[in-house]
Amino acid sequence: MSVKAVCVLVGETVKGTVTFTQASSGAPVEVTGEILNLTPPGKHGFHIHQFGDTTNGCTSAGGHFNPAGKNHGGPQDTERHVGDLGNVEVGDDGKATIKITDSQLQLTGPNSIVGRAVVVHAGEDDLGKGGHDDSLTTGHAGGRLACGVIGITKQSKNLLIQVLLRVIGHEADRQLMEDSLTLKDTSVNMSLFAVAVLTGIVTGTIHFIQESPTSPVIVRGEVRGLTKGLHGFHVHQSGDMTNGCTSMGSHYNPFGKNHGGPSDTERHVGDLGNIIAGADGIARVDITDDLLSLSGKYSILGRGLIVHADPDDLGRGGEHDSLTTGHAGARVGCGIILETTVKPSLEKRLMDTLAQIQKEKKMKKEKEAMSEKKPLDALDWASVIGI
Repeated sequence: MSVKAVCVLVGETVKGTVTFTQASSGAPVEVTGEILNLTPPGKHGFHIHQFGDTTNGCTSAGGHFNPAGKNHGGPQDTERHVGDLGNVEVGDDGKATIKITDSQLQLTGPNSIVGRAVVVHAGEDDLGKGGHDDSLTTGHAGGRLACGVIGITKQSKNLLIQVLLRVIGHEADRQLMEDSLTLKDTSVNMSLFAVAVLTGIVTGTIHFIQESPTSPVIVRGEVRGLTKGLHGFHVHQSGDMTNGCTSMGSHYNPFGKNHGGPSDTERHVGDLGNIIAGADGIARVDITDDLLSLSGKYSILGRGLIVHADPDDLGRGGEHDSLTTGHAGARVGCGIILETTVKPSLEKRLMDTLAQIQKEKKMKKEKEAMSEKKPLDALDWASVIGI
């Protein structure tokens, strides 16, 4: 079946939207779109980069996507990176119209580009033929003017599974992935990490950590620029940012339940309750959630993370939209949840932290079991209101 992905490019002045369409697995990928506000006239390098991580702007997207370990080249060359799409050409109006057909790009399988980044460069790509010291690595294309993450669109229901296939690094048994949250292949019994960079009226970076496919997911980070108080915080269905946060669709709800709080049985998978901002406009996020997963059929990779303008009433407010959105109001910031690489030293620290949290959680449950009626402490109240 046809699959489709989209990338919204953002830079200081340069912006654009790029769409990727593939008729079937193994077929060429059609790349179309427009990039605006480039310096006319001329050519600008246009590439797929390794990571969908924009925590440090376009820099953290890494090098060109090059799974075969080849030298940089032009789109028609045999010796090229998968991500080598050559140049886009700018007219006198500062606009570049993109229309590319490429047989090396894939939207499915272990080398899928979904979840990776598109980067537009300041200079022309010499296609590996310029003789510069970086011609065979970057095409001597210069700085990074704009970038964006290739995200899942609502039109492509199978893309989330394909993102997982790429994360795993091989073509795992598809039926097993669809039938079970627990992947039995030992290659996936590993720590999983993801990141969402929030943009909009508010900004922030949120990290997701999962020790194994069956472990809870730890969600940590900061959101800045908020008004003081509670703000709804949810995982949404789509990673499509073509129309900003609006095109991310509704809460991620694969089981068709009503909206609720994080501790409720009746809740969307994406219902993370509220984050609370102080007088400084900063909300520090520290959530452990048993329904979220970074692998399997219900993985949140490639989906959207949204911060709302108002408190989430956790389905109890009696408003017309309490059982669908928690009456949480407008969307003030959003980002796509994407895999990220973690250095071994940092991974150890993160896993030690996770182990400590799990230990404390276990001790808390054991303590609660010893008392039939225990007054709610501060941590319990935080859970009740979804913080």
